[in-house]
Amino acid sequence: MAFLLISIISTLVYLNALDNPFQYDDQPSIEENVYLRMSEGIRDIFISPGYYVRITEPGAGHYRPVLFITLLLNYRLGGLDVVGYHLVNLAFHVGSAFLVFLIVQAMSGGSKEGVAAGFSLRPRLIAGDKGLGRRLKPAATSYLPPPTYTALTAALIFAVHPFNSEVVNYITARSSVMSAFFYLLAFYCWVKFRTPPPFPPPQGGRVREGVYFYIASLLAFLLGMLTKEVVITLPVVLWLYDMYFYRPFRRTQAEACGYYPYLPFLLLVAIPYVMLRMFFTGAMFPTFKRDLLTQFFTEIPVLAKYVRLSFIPIGLNVDHYVPIYRRPDLPVITSALFLILFMVMAIGLWKSKKIEWRVVSFFVVWFFIVLLPTTVIPLNAIMQENRGYLSAAALAIIMGAVLGQVAAGFTVKIHPHPDPPPSEGEDEGVSRDRPSGLSNKQAAYSRCAILGLILISLSLATLHRNSLWGDKITLWSDAVSKSPLSARGHVNLGVSYAAEGMYRKGEKELLTALRSDDPPQFDIHLNLGSIYHKTGRMDTALKEYQKAAIIQPQDFRPRYGLGALYQQKGDAELAIREYQKVIELNPNDFRTYHNLGLLYQNSGDYETAIRYHKKALSLNPAYVKSAFNLGKIYEEAGKIDMAINEYYNVIGNDPGYTDAYQRLGDLYKKKGDMQRAEKFYREAQKIRNER
Repeated sequence: MAFLLISIISTLVYLNALDNPFQYDDQPSIEENVYLRMSEGIRDIFISPGYYVRITEPGAGHYRPVLFITLLLNYRLGGLDVVGYHLVNLAFHVGSAFLVFLIVQAMSGGSKEGVAAGFSLRPRLIAGDKGLGRRLKPAATSYLPPPTYTALTAALIFAVHPFNSEVVNYITARSSVMSAFFYLLAFYCWVKFRTPPPFPPPQGGRVREGVYFYIASLLAFLLGMLTKEVVITLPVVLWLYDMYFYRPFRRTQAEACGYYPYLPFLLLVAIPYVMLRMFFTGAMFPTFKRDLLTQFFTEIPVLAKYVRLSFIPIGLNVDHYVPIYRRPDLPVITSALFLILFMVMAIGLWKSKKIEWRVVSFFVVWFFIVLLPTTVIPLNAIMQENRGYLSAAALAIIMGAVLGQVAAGFTVKIHPHPDPPPSEGEDEGVSRDRPSGLSNKQAAYSRCAILGLILISLSLATLHRNSLWGDKITLWSDAVSKSPLSARGHVNLGVSYAAEGMYRKGEKELLTALRSDDPPQFDIHLNLGSIYHKTGRMDTALKEYQKAAIIQPQDFRPRYGLGALYQQKGDAELAIREYQKVIELNPNDFRTYHNLGLLYQNSGDYETAIRYHKKALSLNPAYVKSAFNLGKIYEEAGKIDMAINEYYNVIGNDPGYTDAYQRLGDLYKKKGDMQRAEKFYREAQKIRNER
């Protein structure tokens, strides 16, 4: 029932996000990723880290084969239909929210101390005063809210919180939502592994059940590591859970085996993963762009901002501008004081006798642990909301626990009074305690009203965020308005304008980015070159492409731009030279092979042209331009049937390709098949009229 409720509410909140377009890094990772179109086997996915992203420097790639498999399945089932990709992201988000629900419920009775402290969230019962024959009655303390309320509150807040909307709208953020799902699943299975049974099981039964949960936790950890590297902090969280709630550590040698369950997580998963990543990518981390002290000072305000946005989601942004701090300036000091208070609160709650407050303390520490990788490693994008997704789960649980305690104040309180002698016919076992406060029904309505108001507010904010992701210009205009100093925001807004043909606006945004404190020089010069190229300013475009090629010589895109520019100017020799450099840098760029095919086709070297066009189609079978030009070559060579076959391939992949219908009509006319010729002529005319 809880899963159904979470699924329905999440789907309604994200319904307006399902047809949002590819954004940001979705272009290189999905739209232009030739590996999605190739038919390599699963083995190749696990040995080629570059399948997921374009590698431009040693150590910059990712080793995320499980993530790529899901993208491959999306492409095989629906091509570039964006709805399917969003649905998968949403499914993992719903699964993560449901795991939050399960974790809270499991932890409510998931430890020896938890059961002892009454954190089962059930009314505790005590024996009556008149002997064992009396029925049990409620204890003389307030009921805790039912476990479903606290767990469902945390799960639903997590499901509809606008801070988490990026992982559904931004498809490339699937790495964050998938890795979080496996992280939460592994943790949940660990909690179940450590949970004592409510009743003594048959001999050996509990051992088998515990082993199953342990193996499931280990496998989920493995899948998470093969999805995103940040899952490597899980063993620390498992150890922390045991320290808080299970406490297997003792001084006696007989109980030292409490350490053993962690070893497979390190020896079988974490350490082998690190070795594989170093083997396939050449380094564990990309080249650091900031020293560690600068990174530390810079990240302190970022951590404080993650907390603030989780509790007060105002100022959400696809591109947060983060100043670089090289010393403890005022924002660093104030943020550090806030985080210290946050940790002091956790320490104080850890000492509390109430287990629910110790749970809050545990998830405060969880928040810092899961953000440790992005805090320590100096990444280019210092803050992204999808990176805080797993920490947001902890803060949602904290909010759920706090609201659960607030809701407990609305719950019926039972006060015992001396029992008068039972009246005639009255059952002696009936309790005569008198309730005070709200009735059960009133308390339930109050709890639901509080939760409902919170969920409605968060859902409306999420719906608004979804609408911004529906258009590139709208999304990046919002980013620039909130972060006017962000060079990345201006670059992406400029690129978005250029993609819509608004070249002057695009140029203005790129030049604005160039004047910023730390401009991404390569991206600016590359895109300025593209704008100047498209607007006919060839000499200026040439200079911009050359600047980009000098800044980042391992990136093939400036070379491709130079090749296209020389090809357009009619300098075939220089164009071929640049395209050959592109192939050296990226042997899987199908557009380069197509353009080389055109150059040799125009020079009359049909044999070489055919070879390049076929290579382009082997990399992207749906690339209709190469298929059409193959048809033209076969047609000129008098190979009518082969030409017809290629034109059929064109209209099979692009039913609106008018010239292919026209060519088919001409060829069937040559063959004397006037019926088919007329059919294709009519279809070509129909498409022209519709346009």
